[in-house]
Amino acid sequence: NGTSVDISKAFDLSNGPLLIKGDPRGFTYWYSPLGGVSCPGVSTAAQAAVCQKADTYYSTGSWDSPLWIMETRGVSWRILYPDGTKWRITQFNFVVDKTVETTTIKFISESPYEQYNFEVRGKCLGQQSSLCQYN
Repeated sequence: NGTSVDISKAFDLSNGPLLIKGDPRGFTYWYSPLGGVSCPGVSTAAQAAVCQKADTYYSTGSWDSPLWIMETRGVSWRILYPDGTKWRITQFNFVVDKTVETTTIKFISESPYEQYNFEVRGKCLGQQSSLCQYN
């Protein structure tokens, strides 16, 4: 349908991958939509889109094979990053919300087992300006 999204516009990536906290177990995550994240001690051919620090480091999804799913044209979409360490996968749900001035990312859950779910919410998350209803 010609829809394109540049999620790099949704984040300040000037200091490298985004640090995401908020997992109630105390785990932390690093996310880079522009390229892979180095995960210490993780031997994988593909760089991680998301690196998790739990008891050790894990890739929770590969940067080189994302699956984009448009939910509502220009208003919500998902990105799945499969092929992490030992079957791990990460899902980011992007939601355009005119009430959120600054883009937020939050950890939602690990459900089902080894699927890590995050929500990105903000006014403009990189959708085409003609589809960015809240500019």
